[in-house]
Amino acid sequence: MRHRRKGRKFNRTSAHRKAMVRNMAISVIRYGTIRTTLPKAKELRSFVEPLITLAKVDNLAKRRRAFSLLGNKEAVGKLFSTTAQVCMDRPGGYLSILKAGIRAGDNSPLALIRLMGAPDDYADQGNRPDKAKLQNKESKNISSKEVKSTKVTAKSPPPVADKAAADPATDEDKNTEQSPAK
Repeated sequence: MRHRRKGRKFNRTSAHRKAMVRNMAISVIRYGTIRTTLPKAKELRSFVEPLITLAKVDNLAKRRRAFSLLGNKEAVGKLFSTTAQVCMDRPGGYLSILKAGIRAGDNSPLALIRLMGAPDDYADQGNRPDKAKLQNKESKNISSKEVKSTKVTAKSPPPVADKAAADPATDEDKNTEQSPAK
């Protein structure tokens, strides 16, 4: 029986499990939203929420504690500067887990895990380029395709018959190669 057993094993060693949860926590802090399986999202919530509570009070000892758990300087900086400030007025429940269907390959339930109280641009930071940039790229691609198509129509294909007539030595080489060796 599994009474009072905390955590999930995920069929991994303890070091692999610890690294996986640490990497997912860094991704949630960095991007605001990640997609993973539902059990991993639930396990991640129990790791990240105490970190955010720790980051509400900014001092050196708590930064060192967060760094010992995360192991990433940029993630710790963002945790204390941005994430903790967004979640300052909340008493808990900093992450939301939204079910996102099932994976086609192995039928496992997927989930989106997102920081609560974070503005939409926080979740999009670093994930997607701006719409204006995309529209500029599309217009550049269309104009370059038009230029390429006009260049292709201007060229004429090279004459094939002239090349064979100009170099009769290649035919003689082929005849000598085909003779059987004695």
